[in-house]
Amino acid sequence: MPHRIEIPMRMFHLLMCLLLLLLPAAPLMATPPAPASKAGQRPLIAVIPADFAPTYFCDPATGQPTGLAVDLLDRIARQAGLQISYQFAKPWQEIEDLVLNGEADLIPLRVINDKTVKQFIFTSVVDTSAINFIVRNNDQTAKEPKPGQRIGLIKGSTAPELLKHRPDLIQVPSETLEHLLMDLISGKVDLVLTSTPHLLQIAEKLGFADR
Repeated sequence: MPHRIEIPMRMFHLLMCLLLLLLPAAPLMATPPAPASKAGQRPLIAVIPADFAPTYFCDPATGQPTGLAVDLLDRIARQAGLQISYQFAKPWQEIEDLVLNGEADLIPLRVINDKTVKQFIFTSVVDTSAINFIVRNNDQTAKEPKPGQRIGLIKGSTAPELLKHRPDLIQVPSETLEHLLMDLISGKVDLVLTSTPHLLQIAEKLGFADR
């Protein structure tokens, strides 16, 4: 699925220009020092989940936000002379609500679907991520979900949008990838529908990659 930086209308034109300038640059381009911020300018608040590595996660050693989305947004902010303050929240409803209620300013690399495109203004696409049905290793013969099966998904994610045409499936929401993975391994759900790289990353971290 395509991801973009999700922002309120008042920031759209500034970040769009910055992003278009940044993307054609070579991957190893040296990043200039951050310009001095304007006096009295408050940091922009970016809200992200804490356990969606490698896109965004909380560094266990420092407790600080890190990941692809953080690196990208920090680079844009440095070139614009802006400051970014990160806030962790649960995906995805809580994260979206913080922006919609004005308590945060943007969501970096948020997925685009029929719901989010009506709620937010997006920059051009900067990343894509595969969303697949994932099963346990002992169930690799499964080709597609069967009627009545339990489908694990992240609450508020794009998965419900993708399953609108399958009312015969039972959706079982989880609030974190770790809970989603445990539901799959324990057999609470038959398969899950989520971002493949993120689930595989946490499975590797927890030692369940072979499960």
